[in-house]
Amino acid sequence: MFKSLMAAAVVLCVFVLTHPSASAAPLSKSVLSEVYSRQVTSVRWMTRSGDFIKIHGLGFHDGLFVEDARGGHWLLHITTPRGKLPVLVDAKEMSARWRGNSRTVDSYDVTSQRKSIGDLMGVAMKRGGYRYLHNNCVHLVRALLKYLHVPKPF
Repeated sequence: MFKSLMAAAVVLCVFVLTHPSASAAPLSKSVLSEVYSRQVTSVRWMTRSGDFIKIHGLGFHDGLFVEDARGGHWLLHITTPRGKLPVLVDAKEMSARWRGNSRTVDSYDVTSQRKSIGDLMGVAMKRGGYRYLHNNCVHLVRALLKYLHVPKPF
């Protein structure tokens, strides 16, 4: 039992250290419902460098930057620990280390797809929790871009 408590403490410490928004208050159910109904107008593949080198031996973390029809900006991503579900974060909570990914153009106009933020979250949630080899942050971004019919390369 002590080992599992220590493992949980380590996971919590890593989450707090790597997620500056961990202290941000969650959105209320009514606000979240309103956000999920917003139409997506553009998306951009984003990459963050930094803390994953220490944790996983990798030098990056990816997510999908989403702009909605009301001018809101969001980051949809998935991260460790294993099994953790995708999250939607207000772009105001993003660290300054997030940058456009060099594998893609600046952003893609997806207004014609008529998809909502809730649609994207639904696709992300159907993929399930984080798995390093089969459902990591890169896999999630690729699946969302494919769902939005964004042309390759990505």
